Amino acid sequence: MCRPTLSRSSLLAALLVVAAACAEPAVENEANQTTAPPTTEPAGAPVTTAPGSTGESTASVTTQPAADAETTVSPLTGLAVAGITDRPALVVKIDNHDRARPQFGINRADIVYEQIVEGGLTRFAAVFHSSSAAPVGPVRSVRTGDFPLLSNLGRPLFANSGGNERVLSLLTDVDLVDVSSNNAGGAYYRVDERFAPHNLLTTTDDLWLPELLQAGVNRRNSSSSVTLPPLQEPRPPRG
Repeated sequence: MCRPTLSRSSLLAALLVVAAACAEPAVENEANQTTAPPTTEPAGAPVTTAPGSTGESTASVTTQPAADAETTVSPLTGLAVAGITDRPALVVKIDNHDRARPQFGINRADIVYEQIVEGGLTRFAAVFHSSSAAPVGPVRSVRTGDFPLLSNLGRPLFANSGGNERVLSLLTDVDLVDVSSNNAGGAYYRVDERFAPHNLLTTTDDLWLPELLQAGVNRRNSSSSVTLPPLQEPRPPRG
């Protein structure tokens, strides 16, 4: 009895049929799968985060920009300063003798002029406007070399310890507000740590007091002294 035989072509065709039959369920399963549509939040809906979650919200946050501090430009230094007022410039004559060093408050001035006086000595004319100084000094007397400087500052306040009769007479022709120790003595005090005349001090805020500005007028118009209100902070005893 003879056994039937299969040709190579018949065997290959049978293998392809079997492979196709095995692949059909997978294709059917893949065809039956459905994809859920993506969910979207309504426009403008808030984004919430579960308590304890560290996830970051993607919602945009609108913040109000912080208001910038009001600043102006100092007319003497050209630098931006905050809260500067329309107060006048204040010129303080400051001692530069060996016994007057170190000086007080001079580093707070907008401009500092060094002037040559007698005997090869110098003194400073410190111009304050955008900053205050407490204390400031030692305050010394006026010189004729101060006149051109004062005339270039409008009508400034001028703090000094007086001067000789001739200089004070000439000073009456300069348009200024006299806040010297002769005209506003309540704004000045002496310290015991130094010897006179190198120990007379004041503060710029005392000299800028509204009461003083209202009463302090040009020496041509008034020579009366100005009584200041009591100082709030204790001062060293005056000599």
